[in-house]
Amino acid sequence: MSKFFYRPIVGIDVSADFSVVAILAPDGEVYRKPFKIKHNRNGFDYLVDQIKKAEEEFNMKTAIFMESTGVYHLTLFHFLRDTFETCILNPLITNCNKNGDIRKVKNDKKDALTIAKIGKFQNVKYTSAFDIEIYTLKALCRDYYKFTDSKSTFKKKLSTDLKIIFPSYSSVFSNITCKTSIAILKEYSSPKAILNADKNELIDLIRSHSRKGLTYSEKNL
Repeated sequence: MSKFFYRPIVGIDVSADFSVVAILAPDGEVYRKPFKIKHNRNGFDYLVDQIKKAEEEFNMKTAIFMESTGVYHLTLFHFLRDTFETCILNPLITNCNKNGDIRKVKNDKKDALTIAKIGKFQNVKYTSAFDIEIYTLKALCRDYYKFTDSKSTFKKKLSTDLKIIFPSYSSVFSNITCKTSIAILKEYSSPKAILNADKNELIDLIRSHSRKGLTYSEKNL
């Protein structure tokens, strides 16, 4: 049994620009029909007023539950957590409950109630803390892997294009995206341009971007 079983519960379905809020009474009945708040100061203040009304009526502290939704929930979470007990749920937990509906139609009001019921009736894991350093590290890791995947995608595309435009180009450069290779492709965009290029200019270009010196430049020309 959830430790919040006997308390009024607030469930919040968070979106990018607004949230839908549902409030359950201590007996599990709907105390306040789901309502929408905008993500601005007026919307947040209105939400606080509604929560405090519930606390005054039942003479009990509420518990607030919301999903972790990327960055969308963070502003609301930080606004509420200093005043109320605010809990963040893993979306995998709420999705398991939402998927029980055969229709699987997105319904913000129903989702807000589902989140409230999960917090009230189920003994689920949640977090009430937010570590900015851990969040930043996770964001950096996500960006790193995203850019790494993008780099691989563009490298494969370049390799495919060069097989058509420069059939033997990869035999000269084992790494077609090295500094020297990219410098040559920027300067000479076709086999004809390279054939018509001044030999000394090509050597200077290779030498200026390669660490292996003049001998290497002349050999690979």
